Amino acid sequence: MNYPTQMLYKFPGKHDIHGDKFDYIVVKYNNEEIEKAISEGWALTTDEAKNSVNKKEELQIEHETFSDEEDNDSSDGVSDGDTVKESMKRGRKKKNK
Repeated sequence: MNYPTQMLYKFPGKHDIHGDKFDYIVVKYNNEEIEKAISEGWALTTDEAKNSVNKKEELQIEHETFSDEEDNDSSDGVSDGDTVKESMKRGRKKKNK
């Protein structure tokens, strides 16, 4: 039985597509199949697949940078008597400098 299909992509991969290397799968063209695959990290286009990886890398770098700043600056930590709100305010003031 023939049914419509949709190709989905992950980057990087082992197949030459659009000048880069991608993995791909083919799923039935219905919302359930496509949404399940997207939730597992697949993308509708090769551009989306590449951008997804770039965004994850950017978020990881931001997280590492933020963690490093916290480790290196004891003045932003919660001190005795601080509430979480006070500690967060101090962190925002420093970030805005």
